[in-house]
Amino acid sequence: QAVFLLQAVGWRWWRFLNSSQKLAMDILPLLPTSPLSLAALPWTAAAHVFQHVSAKAADLGHLAWYLAHIEQYRQEQLAHANSVTYLDHAGAALYSRAQVLAGQAALLQGLLANPHTVPETEELIACVRTTVLHMFGASNDTHLVVFTSGATQGLQLVGENFAWTAGGTFMYANESHTSVLGLRQFARRAGCDCRSFQLGELRSLLHATGAGGSVVPFGAEDGDSCCSGERLSPRPEVASPVVHNLLALPGESNFCGTRAELSCIAELRSRPNPWRVLLDAAKLACTPGGLDLGRCPADFTVVSFYKMFGYPTGLGALILRRDAAIMLAPRRKAGGGGTGGPECALGPAYFGGGNVAAVSATSGFAVPRPELTSWLERGTPHYQGIVTLPSQLAAVSRAVGSDDVRRRHILAVCREAYLRTSALKHGCGRLLCTVFGSHQEEREQGQLKQHPHQWQWG
Repeated sequence: QAVFLLQAVGWRWWRFLNSSQKLAMDILPLLPTSPLSLAALPWTAAAHVFQHVSAKAADLGHLAWYLAHIEQYRQEQLAHANSVTYLDHAGAALYSRAQVLAGQAALLQGLLANPHTVPETEELIACVRTTVLHMFGASNDTHLVVFTSGATQGLQLVGENFAWTAGGTFMYANESHTSVLGLRQFARRAGCDCRSFQLGELRSLLHATGAGGSVVPFGAEDGDSCCSGERLSPRPEVASPVVHNLLALPGESNFCGTRAELSCIAELRSRPNPWRVLLDAAKLACTPGGLDLGRCPADFTVVSFYKMFGYPTGLGALILRRDAAIMLAPRRKAGGGGTGGPECALGPAYFGGGNVAAVSATSGFAVPRPELTSWLERGTPHYQGIVTLPSQLAAVSRAVGSDDVRRRHILAVCREAYLRTSALKHGCGRLLCTVFGSHQEEREQGQLKQHPHQWQWG
């Protein structure tokens, strides 16, 4: 009777905690099988049960963040997805019916024409630049927004225009996207040393010191165990008296979702010989509220809006700190005026429509426009997509919830997927999936999960 009573109390307790019947049945086998054994080990048994209950409760706590109306949202707003199970949010978000209608309404409010010839369109784009900065915790006083076709073009703009110097160092995380690895080509042409590091070792690399206390030994020594030691055949130019070093890292790994310790960036920039920091936030910005440039002083940050909202496609941004903008500004030959055209660290710089204030077809004369955004945005920008951006943000917030609500829902889905897939086993007891990432640490883990299947024989 005592055992029966204890089991009944346990069941009522779990009903009170809104737990499932399955959870209660998982705990019941842990209880003593007779009153005698309960009396012999009263505190040990109670502690054992409490520990098991606490672990189970922790595995269910995330479900409180799951949005109850999400199934209704799917039926009403994502009917075009039919019964597809969509798992490519790291590639592009799903656009909703409300977003498409909101975008159409924004375009039909007035006539939009080429901003190079219509000042009204340029004014609208300027307002959207401010909206983008506020979205990421920045302001016009500290940052600039350059609209691009996506994060990849933003990275290319940095590579083409950065003030590379012979003898400088380009450091990048091993977890970087392919588009970041492509920057090695620009660094090699400029005679820079290229090295890589593990994202989790950023803090330890930060404390490396060298001559004069400079942070340059981030891989400057061939024997540095923290770095790959790879030299990509830099050109044998004479080193510039002013050396510019660039460090590139993802805010969140595209492969496993591991996040960088972004608090290191402020210290990197405060050194006597500071590093310029390029943050690939294409994945990090997908998490609502995940990117806060007010707390993360990266010099250059790239994002893709279609990864965040799904619509419109072909639109991203390069966000620059104003105190770092000089690193991407075009240069002129000394005493040459505009006769030789604009140049960058790698030689004559390409320019297109809207980039120059004056140009000659019969000579090398070309004068870049004074605004850096005009210099970097080559050709006519995606002005229709740019103008619809505020409507996309508003549509998502109205239909799903605030940034915090959406972030918690995403965490709940990711946590539940991790718990279920990590528990899958073959009949022989071997784990079915290998899950990458640090899913036990929310601060270090983003909303991405890779789990390749394993054969039961390995």
